[in-house]
Amino acid sequence: MAPVAALVAFHGLRHAELVADARFLIVENAYLRDPSRWWEHATSDYFWSSSGNIIPYWRPLTKLSWLLEYQLFAARPLGYHLVQLGWHALGIAGAQLLARQLGASRAAAMVVGLVVALHPVAVEPVCLVMARSDVVAATASAWAVLGWLAWRARAEARGWLAVHVAATLAALASKEASVALAPALVAWALLRGDWRRGERRRLWTLAPVLGLTALYLPLRRHLLERVATGLAEGGATLDPLRLYAGLGIYARNVWPLSLESTVRDVSIAEAMSAGFALLTVPSLAALAGLVVLAARRREQELLALLAWALLALAPVLVAERIWVPAVEGKLPFADRWLFHALTPSTLACWFAWERWASRPVTEWLGARHARAALALCAAGWAGVVTWRTLPARAELANERAMLDNEDRLYYFAVPAEYRTREDQCRFYQRRVVRARAAGRDAEVVDAAREVERHCSDAPDVQIDVLATLLRQQRREEAVALARKLLARPPADRRGHAQLAELAGSALLAGGYPGEAEPLFVQALRLGGGSCRSWIAAGEAARASGQSSRAADHLERAWECGKKADPSLLLAAATWLVEAHGDAARIGGLLDRAASSRLEPDQAAQLATLRAALRGAASAGSPRLAPPRLAPPASAR
Repeated sequence: MAPVAALVAFHGLRHAELVADARFLIVENAYLRDPSRWWEHATSDYFWSSSGNIIPYWRPLTKLSWLLEYQLFAARPLGYHLVQLGWHALGIAGAQLLARQLGASRAAAMVVGLVVALHPVAVEPVCLVMARSDVVAATASAWAVLGWLAWRARAEARGWLAVHVAATLAALASKEASVALAPALVAWALLRGDWRRGERRRLWTLAPVLGLTALYLPLRRHLLERVATGLAEGGATLDPLRLYAGLGIYARNVWPLSLESTVRDVSIAEAMSAGFALLTVPSLAALAGLVVLAARRREQELLALLAWALLALAPVLVAERIWVPAVEGKLPFADRWLFHALTPSTLACWFAWERWASRPVTEWLGARHARAALALCAAGWAGVVTWRTLPARAELANERAMLDNEDRLYYFAVPAEYRTREDQCRFYQRRVVRARAAGRDAEVVDAAREVERHCSDAPDVQIDVLATLLRQQRREEAVALARKLLARPPADRRGHAQLAELAGSALLAGGYPGEAEPLFVQALRLGGGSCRSWIAAGEAARASGQSSRAADHLERAWECGKKADPSLLLAAATWLVEAHGDAARIGGLLDRAASSRLEPDQAAQLATLRAALRGAASAGSPRLAPPRLAPPASAR
């Protein structure tokens, strides 16, 4: 029932787009179009793509999964979201089986699964395809623990050993934070008394996770250092403020039956404030009280679950640097990172309920009424939380809605006195993007001025201004801005494909086709642009007198559009005839065009070109009608 509840709650994903990092990692990633490059995907860093970005993460399972999915779905979002939901459903099933393994009844296991399925913390990682590594790593970790516990219980159950090994591999290949599995299982084994004489043979059950982790760490370092020297460098730091704020905000939001998540980046000034302490200290006190109570009553399983949850958060609380944007002067926190601790936290709360609260409630209500009350409470919470998180799911459905999500989380939710300069800057940047998407050109310019006032350096916004100048046909200003941006492009390479295409359009419109052509080609090489970019490159090459190269670009546009528009071949042939190009090549272009279904004007153009090719015109060159240069809708 719980996986079905998740599918119902997230049914809106059928209309969702690929947003944020998923755009340059999937939609605009030209490397995904070639499945023969699978080894490069498996052995390169997580950001390895046609954008040219790099990042010190190695996540081969995520990269290979996207490569396979691209062959199946191309850039259509639905398939990716269905795979994401499938992983989430598998994680829910793992949480339920883990609850049963630990002694929960079927009803209690269903409630555990329901909490994992619908918890507000799950909204961000499940809705964002870019968080695939988090969903898979959390799911695989649950199955790795389940397999380990089941294998320990029955040493002859080799199938569970296989599950444990496969799930551990999947977790490590999905996200670096999964290295926490090894210390979590070590803690579990020690809490169960495996260190005692007569029980030490059970310590051998730790060999798979310790061995795989020991192999993973140097292999990751080797592969990242091969990408760029120093890329694998990075240590840990024990920042008391970060630990206090992180544990507090995560503990406050991970409790079962929560109705919303308030996880967000927190400025250092806010983390040190009295108001933040009023919310954080009680959460930390409750967590500490639970640990102390479990220790005093020697509840080893509860302590093991709490250790797992805390260790799952440790990598993002002690890492020297978290590679996310806009965190200058802030402490970065995110739902997708807390998601790793959701299953152990939910199981820990169930365990505490069973040990200390279930019996008094059952004695008070009676067993039958207690079960009914539990079912009613779970069903009521499921309905309310599904309704309450509907706006959050909608905010992650497309790029424009993401702007509203970022405004809510990183601006309006932050008290004005604790907003950083970066918060203010990015708020106005989002105004620019929103105005450009809506075609409100005057607002784009006004908002860009505010960005310049609040931000020391914001070349990304100037890309939006460039697009506005092109739309307004202010060519001289567009050329000047394009040259400025090309001389000093944004540090973040994710916008370089868009910049190349816009700059190429500006220079072509401004009368500089020789400079424009390589920019269109660069945009396509970086994974941006569209079939129309090949046409623009062809027009630029032709204006520079490079008819042969112009024809090459139109052929690429025809192939890009799934060979559906013969007018592109006719245009290429026209340009070559006018330039007295190679007759054999012109004939090949015309033969391919003739094999397509032609409109009457295209058939007439074909006949004229064939006549020109045969030299049938009696006087001078034949008059060639200008071709229609527009790919079909499917090619755009």
